[in-house]
Amino acid sequence: MKNQTPPDNNDKGFSPNEEIDLRLVFKFFFRNKLLIGSFGVIFFVLGFLYSLTLRRTWQGEFQIVLSNEKPTSNILNPIYQQVLNEPASNLKTQVGILKSPSVLMPIFQFIVKEKNLSNDYTFKQWDDNLNINLDKGTSILNISYKDTNRELIIPALQKISLTFQDYSGKNRIRNQTLTKNYLNEQIAFFKSKSSKSLKIAQEYAIDQDLAFPGSNLGKSFSPSNNKLDFLIPNIGIENVRVQAAAEIRNIDALLQKIEEAGEDYEKLEYIGSNIQQISEEGLPGQLALLDRKIISTKLKYTENDVSVRKLKEERDLLVRLLKKRTIGYLKAKKLEAIAKNESALRPKGVLLKYKEYIREAQRDEITLINLENNLRQFELEQAKLNDPWELITNPTLIKEPVGPSRKKFAIYGFIMGVLVGSGIASYNQSKLIKQDAN
Repeated sequence: MKNQTPPDNNDKGFSPNEEIDLRLVFKFFFRNKLLIGSFGVIFFVLGFLYSLTLRRTWQGEFQIVLSNEKPTSNILNPIYQQVLNEPASNLKTQVGILKSPSVLMPIFQFIVKEKNLSNDYTFKQWDDNLNINLDKGTSILNISYKDTNRELIIPALQKISLTFQDYSGKNRIRNQTLTKNYLNEQIAFFKSKSSKSLKIAQEYAIDQDLAFPGSNLGKSFSPSNNKLDFLIPNIGIENVRVQAAAEIRNIDALLQKIEEAGEDYEKLEYIGSNIQQISEEGLPGQLALLDRKIISTKLKYTENDVSVRKLKEERDLLVRLLKKRTIGYLKAKKLEAIAKNESALRPKGVLLKYKEYIREAQRDEITLINLENNLRQFELEQAKLNDPWELITNPTLIKEPVGPSRKKFAIYGFIMGVLVGSGIASYNQSKLIKQDAN
C-alpha cells in the first residue's frame, strides 16, 4: 500500500552514526531468531567438520642452560682467557647463532627428507615452527618445535640438541686450536730468534774478553728494578782498569818522593816500612837498628871516632840499598799495574754495545719462557673446561596437540553463521520496509 506507515517505526534500519538502542537489537534478534539460529548451527557444524579435516599439530620442548661463567685464572693473558671462555661471552649472540640457518640447516634437511616435502618448502616456513628464546634475566634457553607429524617431534628435538652441542664444542675447540697453534708458532719462532741473539752476544763476549752469563741469561734480569746482573763481572773489568790507573799514579808519586828524599835515611826508612814487601825483607828494620846503634856509640865516642864513622858508612850503604830496592820494587809494581790497565782496557762503547746484545738475547729468552709457560697453563685450563651448556630437561612431547583447536573452529563457525544470518535478516527487513513504503 502506498504511503502506508510501517507496522512498527522502531523496526527501521539504523544509521551507524546513531546511538545503538539495545532494545531494538534485542527485538531484531528475537524476531529473526529462527533464521539467525539456523545459520549459526549450520556454520557451527561446518566449522567443526572442517577442523576434522585438518591435521593435528603436536609440540615438543626441552631446556638448556648456557654457561655464563667468567675466567677464574689470573695466570693467563686475558686474550687466552677470552678464547677459553668465549662461548659464555654473550648469551644473546650465542642464541642468535644457534637460531641461524648455518646451525639449523641439517635439521631442516632432515625434516624435508623424512616428510618428503617439495623443493618449494623453505627454511623460513619450517623455522616458523621452531621457537628458541631465553628466559628473561636468566641463561636458560627454551627450545620448542611444532609439527603435524607427531613421530618426528622427538627425533627433531634430539638432533637440535646434538647440533647445538656439536656447534658449541666445535666453535670452542676451533678457537682453542687457533690459540694453541699461535702459541706453538711463536714458541718455534722465538726459539730460533733466542738462539741467534744468544750466539751473537756470546761471540761478542769472547771477542772482547767479557764475562758471559751463559745459562742464567733468563734469570739475570729483574723487571722490578730493570737491572742486568750480567753486567756486574764486566763492571769489575772496568774497576780493574780504574784501580790499575790509580795504582800507577800512586807509584809515580812514591817514586817522586824517593827522588826528593835523596839520602835522607829517615824518609827512606819511613817509605820502605810502609811497603809490605820491602818491610818483610828487613831493610827498614836493619836501618832503624843501625841508627840506634850509632846513637849509643856516640855516647861513648866522639863524632870523628873510627867506630862512629864505620857505622855511618854502613848506614849509608844500607840507605842506598833500601832506596835501590824500593825503587826497583815500585817500578816492578808499576809495570804490573800498566799490564792490568792494558788488559782491562776496552774500546769506547764496548760495554754499551755488549749490553744491547745481551738485552736482545735476554728479551728473546724471557719471551720464550713466558710463551712456554702460557702454553702449559693454557693446556691445563683447557683440560678442565666444562661444556658451554647443560641440558636440564630432556626433549619431551606434550600429550595433547597444540592445534588446530576444534572448539575454536566450531565457535568461529557459529559466530560467522550468526553474522551471516543477521545480515540476511537485516536485508530481508530492509526489503520489506521498502515494499511497505511503496
